[in-house]
Amino acid sequence: MITKTLELPRTPDFNTYPSNQLITQAVLLTNGVEVTWNDGFKSRFHTLWLRDNCASEHSIKLSTREPIFEIDEVAKNLSIESVSVDDSGSLVIHWQPEDYISRYHPGWLRCYAYDIEGELTPVFKFERKLWDRESLGEVPTFDGPTVLTNPEESAAWIRSIYTTGLGLLRNLPPEQQSSADAAALIGSLRNSSFGVFFHVRADINRPVADSVAYTNIALPLHTDLATRELQPGVQMLFCLTNDAEGGENVFVDAFRVAEDLRQSEPEIFRNLCETIWEWKYSTKEEDYRVEGPIIVLDRYNQIREVRSITYQRGTLQVPYNQVDACYKALLTWYRRVKESRYQVRFKLQPGDLIAFDNRRILHARTHFNLSGGSRYLIGCYVDTDDLMSKMRVLSRGQS
Repeated sequence: MITKTLELPRTPDFNTYPSNQLITQAVLLTNGVEVTWNDGFKSRFHTLWLRDNCASEHSIKLSTREPIFEIDEVAKNLSIESVSVDDSGSLVIHWQPEDYISRYHPGWLRCYAYDIEGELTPVFKFERKLWDRESLGEVPTFDGPTVLTNPEESAAWIRSIYTTGLGLLRNLPPEQQSSADAAALIGSLRNSSFGVFFHVRADINRPVADSVAYTNIALPLHTDLATRELQPGVQMLFCLTNDAEGGENVFVDAFRVAEDLRQSEPEIFRNLCETIWEWKYSTKEEDYRVEGPIIVLDRYNQIREVRSITYQRGTLQVPYNQVDACYKALLTWYRRVKESRYQVRFKLQPGDLIAFDNRRILHARTHFNLSGGSRYLIGCYVDTDDLMSKMRVLSRGQS
């Protein structure tokens, strides 16, 4: 059966896939299909997998690309009557007993090919630039008003937040709405026990600070809300005033530190990935606790996130013979991230907004003196899901 068409079929989503990876041959197997691409690469696909991922109007709602076919209702005698390759280089399958045709985009099939040697790799893979102070140089900086009004500049800022973990906006109007406008370029604001917006200042009207952030003492390197099950993804700090002596911001790419440890001290790295620490935030009215390692890996053995905050780390509970190794790894981590070669320091000026990946970038603050000025930042959060959604949408049309 040959279907004559030059148009590639739709895919189960709205993303763009390579159009130069075409199928040249398809062979029916006992429980699936083997395809050969124009570069000689071969891959097998199971019958049920192919039926589950059919993108025809019989299987998905075309306007949303959401499945309307329920795989548990598949015919028990499902079979492939025939397979072929049409003149667009796409796979064509004739199903029985449903008696209809499915076409599969060859680029989509290639991206999701699972019959490969070695480890699988992510379909959506965006390159990160891991950095230390020397390799980063200057923090990626953008004109705030331009980013808020120019789609190309806002896209560049969003990519920077993912790629380097940082993106600095300058020249924004010194009002809370500037934070809201910048966050809206990525997604919805995330609420927390500190509010949708939190005001980072040493407040003389606050009788007892419920976080050391609301004092003028130095804050050690940390990720925000490490005591929550899901740490915030993107954090934004917007400067309204900062004429106090001191109060520099410090940033460290924790992924770079972790990857260096993976290479130089693999046992320390392994311990940081495996030891479960408690992280807690406790006041008279609140008690947040969560357990997890300092470094979290994904299914591809890549670093997914870091959870690290010295002043909200709970009590270690491991078997007796593991305590020394756990503290050795912990101290190695804390000392390594403090090394000046990893740290970038600068002082935010009024109208500056720094956005950073809170699950990757550790941030700190130096002590500041209120006798000759003030320091007032507004903070807010956006989830990682929103950042990654933007990254995928921005990647469409680039393949």
